[in-house]
Amino acid sequence: MSTKRTSVDLVAHPTCGDLEAAGAVSVQVTATTQAVNFIYDLRSGVPIKSPGLCGEQTGRFNELWFRTCCELFIRDPLHPGPYLEFNFSPAGDWASYAFDHTLRGMRSHRWPGAVQAPKISQMASDSSRHRLVVEVSIPRVAIAACTQWYPTVVLETMAGVSLWAIWHPIDRPHFHHPDNFLRALEIP
Repeated sequence: MSTKRTSVDLVAHPTCGDLEAAGAVSVQVTATTQAVNFIYDLRSGVPIKSPGLCGEQTGRFNELWFRTCCELFIRDPLHPGPYLEFNFSPAGDWASYAFDHTLRGMRSHRWPGAVQAPKISQMASDSSRHRLVVEVSIPRVAIAACTQWYPTVVLETMAGVSLWAIWHPIDRPHFHHPDNFLRALEIP
């Protein structure tokens, strides 16, 4: 079984002010026939607020994007309207949604064998809380034919919230904007 990898650096939206200068975010993806694995590396000049669990144990929860959250937008390049959104909390909670088109038809995304939830682990966090590394493994069956990926991050620090993506096509943060996929990457 061969493993293929690629990585990308994200940029903070310009409306985040000086927060971009105080941080860096990168995402690495490795893919096998069974799973797609993402490593989100978050760095900040000020301490990162790492969220706790939403419930008594890790699980599927909505609105994870109100705190530090690693996200992934993914679609099938042959059918550019529908897309999937995954949210991953560093604490281990997650969510997945399917959309028919930009912010339309939102519903919970379920896949065959959905008992195979994404696996999320916090690989590293330095004692000063200036760095957080989160690893996510998604079963291949969860993404089906979707091979274009567009990672984003909501990074909450003691200085405020910054929104990170490969690029920001408009003057306000909008992770669901259809032009985001113009710079989407292919899962290896």
